[in-house]
Amino acid sequence: MTEKKDTKRKLIRPQSTEIIQVTPTADTLMNDALSIISAELSKYRTKCVRGVHLDPKEARIVQGYIESLAKLKKEEREAARAHDLSNLSDEELLQLAASLAKPKTIASKSSTKTKKDSEDE
Repeated sequence: MTEKKDTKRKLIRPQSTEIIQVTPTADTLMNDALSIISAELSKYRTKCVRGVHLDPKEARIVQGYIESLAKLKKEEREAARAHDLSNLSDEELLQLAASLAKPKTIASKSSTKTKKDSEDE
């Protein structure tokens, strides 16, 4: 006369439903985009090597990829040139230093004025 207890298992749902998402950096996204473009261009290159001609739609796609690559490489060269200070002449370095120093002096003058104004009150 032993009674069996009805033992049903209950599914317990998690209390928090927060989803953690990691946002990739711009460099990571650009590297991914370049690898995708590279894979697509490789696909079209093998098609051309086999002697198959690209239809107009595929040719436009390849043209778009190549234009994108050209823009990216141009931006990379400009960024490298902008960060390379060894190619600048002495005059250009002095102008760059002066332009970098001006905002700091303006900020320090404005903070000095505010200090004087607060002392006067």
